[in-house]
Amino acid sequence: TPAKFDDDISTAIGFGIYVSKKIKPKTKIAMKLFLDNTKAYLNSTFPEISEIRNPDTGEIEYISEAIKLDMKAMFLNYNAEIEYYLDRRIYVKAGLGLAMNISENSKMYRYMIDPSYYYNDDIIIEGTTGIVNSYRFYGLAGIGFSQTLPVMNEYLSIFSEILYTHNFQSYLKNDDWKIRLLTLNVGLKYSL
Repeated sequence: TPAKFDDDISTAIGFGIYVSKKIKPKTKIAMKLFLDNTKAYLNSTFPEISEIRNPDTGEIEYISEAIKLDMKAMFLNYNAEIEYYLDRRIYVKAGLGLAMNISENSKMYRYMIDPSYYYNDDIIIEGTTGIVNSYRFYGLAGIGFSQTLPVMNEYLSIFSEILYTHNFQSYLKNDDWKIRLLTLNVGLKYSL
């Protein structure tokens, strides 16, 4: 039975390329290619319970274990998006994306939580790679603000947007841990 991980709040920093093209007076298609790093520290009660012999009484007792996951991964993301402009500056958007795991330094540990007298050091149960899925698909939706910069004749604009991202697959290979993201993006956008 896979472990159930707690929720976590984390921050990630990314950078990339954002290009859009007008296809109708109020509609643009946009493409993003960007890198982001994901860090999370998760805890889970391990569903399996083991037996040990109490050193004082000799009786068999049950121990409860937990898992800690220290996840660090770098993803290359590709988004295909549609933007609909409510006016010259404000737009709503929706799209699909693919994230590919290009670098990982994660560790998973197992440790005892009960009984309190039984103590052992954290045991690494999985190494530094192979914990995070190689790729995942996601959908996104949000709202943005764009202001054209006069220096580039309407080709270059500064933008900010808030996006909600829903992952269709688990981040982890052997456990079900889906991430829902609320992101704030700020940058420059080039229009073709």
